[in-house]
Amino acid sequence: MRSRRSATSASVDNHSERDTAGRAARHHRTVAGALGRRRIPWSMLSSSAPDLSLNGLRCWRMATPLRSRLINEAARSMLTVRQLRWQLHQTKEEPVPSSTTQEEEEEEEEEEEKEEEEEDKKKKKKKKKKKKKKKKKKKKQKKKKKKKKKISTTIGSQGKRFPCSALQDAEILACTIGIHAAEDKL
Repeated sequence: MRSRRSATSASVDNHSERDTAGRAARHHRTVAGALGRRRIPWSMLSSSAPDLSLNGLRCWRMATPLRSRLINEAARSMLTVRQLRWQLHQTKEEPVPSSTTQEEEEEEEEEEEKEEEEEDKKKKKKKKKKKKKKKKKKKKQKKKKKKKKKISTTIGSQGKRFPCSALQDAEILACTIGIHAAEDKL
């Protein structure tokens, strides 16, 4: 009988150990990834922590979207984490969003629309400027093609100028220079 009693007491001990392990698991919230798989106790969260970048608070934030919303609300209204937890256990509903009325939302939408319109106008102006620049460049290139470079040379003692296009050879110029030089001598 003693052996049976000891067995039953051992099984009870095992159950109690499991219960305590379950409580500990509930007490410590595990978050993989950003926190590097560390276990953080709720005691860290219960202390008043205005700094929202604490690991425990980040862990609590990652637990559920409802808690993250509550934390954001607390950050806006400067509540402590303890007050937040009390609020969460009291209501167990989604927190009321901060005072953002429909008028404010409409004003924000109007401002966004105005900004978009201004950006569109700026883009159109830039496109027009680019087109104008391209047209000017094309006109200049056409003018350059039309204009032929003229070379003028002074020949002889009288200083007569003989225009010659850039396409003519230097030999033709030399011939004309020679002819006019001979005329001057005569």
